[in-house]
Amino acid sequence: MQVINKLSKFPFHSILLSIYPIMNLFGRNIVYIAFEDTFRSLAWSVALVIVLLLGFYVILKDWEKAGSCVCCLCSCSSPLVTSLI
Repeated sequence: MQVINKLSKFPFHSILLSIYPIMNLFGRNIVYIAFEDTFRSLAWSVALVIVLLLGFYVILKDWEKAGSCVCCLCSCSSPLVTSLI
């Protein structure tokens, strides 16, 4: 029961928000890009978000606040990343 409570507080929305720009680019260029080519970008994105989540959790001591900070970073950086690619 205690594991379920801890797991329910983990901010999965941050990971999903980091995956969205990559999948959006893949969806717009599905004719030109094989799905296998997106795995590296997805892995880097998820890894970076997990590192950021852990870093913010160490600083803030709260998963919800850490998830909110990472979501702000992801939402601010995703237009920049998609315009560069």
